[in-house]
Amino acid sequence: DSRMQYRVSKRDWGAGRAWGGTRTIPLGAGCGLGYTYPNPVVSGKRMFLFMRGPCWYPYFTSTTDGKTWTPPRTLVLGPPASGRNVRPYAKYTAAPDGSILMTFSDGHPGSYKNSLYYMRYKNGRFLKADGSVIGRMRDLPFRLDQLDVVQPYSAKVGRPWPMDIAFDADGVPSI
Repeated sequence: DSRMQYRVSKRDWGAGRAWGGTRTIPLGAGCGLGYTYPNPVVSGKRMFLFMRGPCWYPYFTSTTDGKTWTPPRTLVLGPPASGRNVRPYAKYTAAPDGSILMTFSDGHPGSYKNSLYYMRYKNGRFLKADGSVIGRMRDLPFRLDQLDVVQPYSAKVGRPWPMDIAFDADGVPSI
């Protein structure tokens, strides 16, 4: 299905049992592959909704009021496909400083020799772990080779998988 739907509790923090009506997030039709793996992340007064979007790439939109959404964007592109669709997997979390930590694979480890990648979104910029700027919203989508390589594929070590991403008390990422 090429749409994402949600409902909002009628009381703060889900207290009670009443829910509002079904709302739909306006998303493009893309390649007709639908949307999956929704990951809501709150950063400051904005809620980001990351997901697998059209053509199986990491995709997102955001809102400040839960009703009006920004135009959706593709975040990163998978590696150049060799005649087949490659679907990156991703994980996201908000850090204490309000930034959003992100990790990605090239594709599914059962069908692709994955590496693991990282970037952070903070104050309108996408950053590497050392703080160097990858780009801004206007530069999207990024290629995986623009991001930090956390673990490259190797025949000896295998194919890494983004199981989760978290942070320590200082916001240092842990994948």
